[in-house]
Amino acid sequence: PWRDSMKSRQIAYRRARLKLSKDVQNMCFGIPFAVHMPPSLLLNSQSDWHRKQGQGQDESERSTARLWCSPQHRDLVDKKGAREVMQTVPVCITPPEEVVIELDEMWTFVAKKKQARWIWIALERSTRRVLAWVLGDRSEQTAFKFWERLPLSLEQRLKGTFCTDLWRAYDEPLLGVKRLTRKGETNHVERLNCTLRQRLGRLARKSLSFSKTDEMLEASLTLAFHRYNLSR
Repeated sequence: PWRDSMKSRQIAYRRARLKLSKDVQNMCFGIPFAVHMPPSLLLNSQSDWHRKQGQGQDESERSTARLWCSPQHRDLVDKKGAREVMQTVPVCITPPEEVVIELDEMWTFVAKKKQARWIWIALERSTRRVLAWVLGDRSEQTAFKFWERLPLSLEQRLKGTFCTDLWRAYDEPLLGVKRLTRKGETNHVERLNCTLRQRLGRLARKSLSFSKTDEMLEASLTLAFHRYNLSR
């Protein structure tokens, strides 16, 4: 009996697979990957998804459509959403005397672990929002690029407080500003690093998920930080 049931399931799967139209396959990303999209793309994908539901597809066809979602199509969606999110730059409205920024770096890799990448993250302590981030190596040149990307005014930079570790690449960019390197000053940004490793499989240290290109890693991080800031 179990062989007959298995055979009937295979036949049902093949029939549902043949019924799939190209439009359904193109919109298969609508629900499972909605959490990675910015609001505008999310609304468009959900409306298209419900339109497809109203055209008579049963549950087996919709589940098969989700299985047919190709990685290349998901990558295209991530890149499109990342380009839209990149147009919005966070602004720090905290008074200059109360600005406290925690800076830290997180290790990851592209394609193989010998090709290491470092994610530099700037977190505002009062709002817990990510103000800026940079993907690169751990050199002083990347630290200068990271410092220039912070959306802070000149007064906020001079009167604010910046919490880092003792990594020597911070010495020159943060020269002349108030810097704290005491233990426990970067607890919040380090907790964010743990959150990112839990939510993004490509950032896990021991995982089969990883980024093959810097472009896809940047797109994924852009959407992840955008989603994180929306929840603050």
